[in-house]
Amino acid sequence: MRIHHTAHALAAVSIFSVSSLHAAHGYPEVQLGLGGIARHGQVRFANALYTAGEWVTNASKWSSWKKILEPQLDANGFPLYVEPGIPVTALPHYDTSEAERTNMCKGRFTLMWQGEADIRLQNATFVSGTVTGVVLDGRREYLNSDAAGNRMMVYIYAINSNNPPRNIRLWVPDPADPMNKSLAPAAGQPEPLFHPTYLGVVKPFRLFRFMDWLGANGSKLVDWSDRRPGTHCFMGGQNLTNKTNTGGVAYEMCVALCNAAGADMWLCVPHLATDEYLTNLARLVLYGSDGTNPYAAPTPSPVYPPLGTNQRVFVEFSNEVWNPGFSQGNWAYNQSVALGLTWGQFAGRQASRVWSIFESVWGAENTQRIVRVGAGRASDAGYCRAFINEAITNGFKPHILSITAYFGNDIETWVNAQGPAFFTNQSAANIRLAHRELQRRLLTGVAGSSLMNDDTGGGIDLSIRNVCLQYGLPLVNYEGGPSIYTAGYDVPANQPTGQWLTSFMMEFNRGPDMADSYNINMNLCKLRGLTTHAMFVDVSNWGKNGQWGHKQYIAQPTNDYARESAGKYKFMIDWMGEQARIRHIDEPLGSVPHFDADYVLPAAEIGRPYKADVTTSGGDGARTAKLIGAYVADGITVAPVPGAADRLRIGGTATNNIGNGQCAVFARVLDADGDPAWGRFVFKLTGGNGAIVESDFSGDSPALHQPWTHSYFLAPGFTSSGWRAGAGASTHAGSNSFIFSFALPASESASTLARAITNGDYVTLSIAPPAGTTVDLRNAEVQFTVGQIGYHAPHRFAVLTSVGGFTNGAQVYESRRFDSELPETFTFTLPETPAYQRLAGSTEFRIYGYSGAYTGHPAGLNSFRLTARNVTFNQRPIAVDDDAVVPAQKATAIDVLANDTDWDGNALAVQSVGAPLHGSAAIVSNAVQYTPGEGAFVTDTFVYVMNDGHGGTDSAAVSVIVLPEPAFIVVCATLLAWTRLRRA
Repeated sequence: MRIHHTAHALAAVSIFSVSSLHAAHGYPEVQLGLGGIARHGQVRFANALYTAGEWVTNASKWSSWKKILEPQLDANGFPLYVEPGIPVTALPHYDTSEAERTNMCKGRFTLMWQGEADIRLQNATFVSGTVTGVVLDGRREYLNSDAAGNRMMVYIYAINSNNPPRNIRLWVPDPADPMNKSLAPAAGQPEPLFHPTYLGVVKPFRLFRFMDWLGANGSKLVDWSDRRPGTHCFMGGQNLTNKTNTGGVAYEMCVALCNAAGADMWLCVPHLATDEYLTNLARLVLYGSDGTNPYAAPTPSPVYPPLGTNQRVFVEFSNEVWNPGFSQGNWAYNQSVALGLTWGQFAGRQASRVWSIFESVWGAENTQRIVRVGAGRASDAGYCRAFINEAITNGFKPHILSITAYFGNDIETWVNAQGPAFFTNQSAANIRLAHRELQRRLLTGVAGSSLMNDDTGGGIDLSIRNVCLQYGLPLVNYEGGPSIYTAGYDVPANQPTGQWLTSFMMEFNRGPDMADSYNINMNLCKLRGLTTHAMFVDVSNWGKNGQWGHKQYIAQPTNDYARESAGKYKFMIDWMGEQARIRHIDEPLGSVPHFDADYVLPAAEIGRPYKADVTTSGGDGARTAKLIGAYVADGITVAPVPGAADRLRIGGTATNNIGNGQCAVFARVLDADGDPAWGRFVFKLTGGNGAIVESDFSGDSPALHQPWTHSYFLAPGFTSSGWRAGAGASTHAGSNSFIFSFALPASESASTLARAITNGDYVTLSIAPPAGTTVDLRNAEVQFTVGQIGYHAPHRFAVLTSVGGFTNGAQVYESRRFDSELPETFTFTLPETPAYQRLAGSTEFRIYGYSGAYTGHPAGLNSFRLTARNVTFNQRPIAVDDDAVVPAQKATAIDVLANDTDWDGNALAVQSVGAPLHGSAAIVSNAVQYTPGEGAFVTDTFVYVMNDGHGGTDSAAVSVIVLPEPAFIVVCATLLAWTRLRRA
């Protein structure tokens, strides 16, 4: 199989000016989600202590970390007292990855505090200051020369309780001179808040979402006094002893980061926040704060400045209040039930309340800087409409609709199904194979609960696009990117296999193949009107719970797509550069280009040359067509047509089958002023050596038109009964799939194969060879694709044949149990037993479904293919078109059989030849002798028929160019090369 790579081309535009970007609807191309703050996280702050999260008391630094005594802390989290012999300890970046520590924590550290205390940095070499003892307004310098192994531990051994320490700072090494200088400010200079390397990571982006920083999921914040003040010791961890949640980063820090980068601010306000909380939050963002309380009006020289006047605040009510996996989701659902509202209605009402308070605080002169985030659900257009309608009813129509645009399409499930031998070998070849499967799922329309070819493989569902068009809302995602995690497999009972799988998927997230997969999904999103993509997240560690970080560590290089580099982050930078030249589909300039070809292209037969041109038209000025991605067989290529930049050519000869035989091509065309259009095309691979039957389920409700006899391919002389449903099956409407359901028991454990056989829970097809002949099906390959449409549809399928009988135990194949609602393709071989060797008459195949529950949960059969491995029947030969250049006034023999083939290796013969338009043609010595007619220069054509000597025939066309001598000798080679190129 062949995957075409296109994302690499974006690298040429990776350096760009943000100000030059065309911002559709006034929103940036990409929004940056910020990863959470924790001691196992990244060095985002200049003061490392911000990430420690808590103080612990421990009698020995070598024992497990625990709180022997609850530390006594002031309102800002600084210790007030130390018990003799029990130091108070903080662990900034103690559990940070080795790569993060090596790149960010090697060098000079400065430990500073106000007040009187004995505070030391363990596991580092003392450089200057007093080594030990209580010091007033202390400053101690340390050198950490082995950051990979030496983890930072801040110990407080003694405190003067009359003047306890405050404003404790642990300044990390200055990246400009890390071994000799820290980021500690010079006397009289303001303290730096953020590490300069981290600022370099975020500055290319113009919108930051603070969901993780603010601890929106599971938030317990109610009153303004619950929130973390800007003067707090930590920016993560628990900040109130009577609250069980972290409290998140101080809002002042969020504002400061936006100001440092010139970015807009995206707030996820706590779902339990009171009106007082919301009022103070709105004031803080608009006016700034003194570190504890927000200002109520513009204030000269604010301690913590407000959001810049040229920057906006995106206001979202909590995060995913539709999601029962979060406490805010369960709360919202229960509240909606109590009020007699739908889930979406309740969320829209609460969002309206939040927006109302913000806009009343900000006033008419500033409300244009507030963006109302209509937080929707990617898979539920009904929820989105209910949210929007309720907000409109309350007088606050959202400014944007926001959903997720993750992709992954359960690829980790597919990798796991290949077995440990596949994923313990993290070879580039296996990584490439896994990306091919992911790209197949993206390109061929396999996603969610959909059926194949329904245009929802990747990107954004059409129903969400329709919501945006209905209400005139831009689509600005709140999260997106690869969604791949192995926590369900990487469990104690499945080791070391689970860890191997996790390690493979981490490798899968690296390199150019991930950039190609990402590029396909991004273009699919643009096809559906995406305005702003959302990176979730900027930087984070990778593991079994996901590889969310677009960088694994802050200093990870981004100069290329090598496995050591941050390929996903680099792709986002390159993507923004490319999109600067492309207009949004809802903001065209003049006429818009489009693709001319139908969605479904003609089928391609394996072994037979194929050519299909994908043409474009319309738009303003010159058009350029670009391949975004293709999933095609070996031997097939997709490339621009020489001399015609506005068209692509799919051509070549397929040498093998792929997946379930579905090829896909995804392309974009741009006109001269940047208006885009996208085209998605599919074509079926059929035939090939040993092919007997390949069913065609395209069309309107195949299951309601029994027997369904349509086939892409049926071997010569074979007959097919067509597909029927068994006695226990009900059939349903639905295109491009044979849709059925069974009456299953309430418990899946009772839904056994034996029960399915007894009840007739199957779909069936019979195949027969030509009359008077037999077929050898030993080791024949059977491949079928089935998808769960209903949640409780069968999770397992078994195949039984009339050869072995339809009794429990006679099954020739049983699938594994699968939970995914993605269509799954299963491949197996029939037994190598004499019973399958000489089959005359009809052979029936039944596919039984079981391990499901309840009645009426449908599944769909999307493909079926039977291929013989021991071919005993005659297969049709393949005649291939020819080009010839001949001299005038001279008969020339054309070996038309030279490029023809026969799967069975039979000798081929020219059977007949049609009359040319100008000259004459005759069969001579198993070739065609062509004699030109009158004229110095003509083109001519004729058709010939060939046979294999066993009843198989095929035909092809011959194009002839007649040249006068000596021109024939001069231009013959050139014209032959041109004609071959023309047919490529």
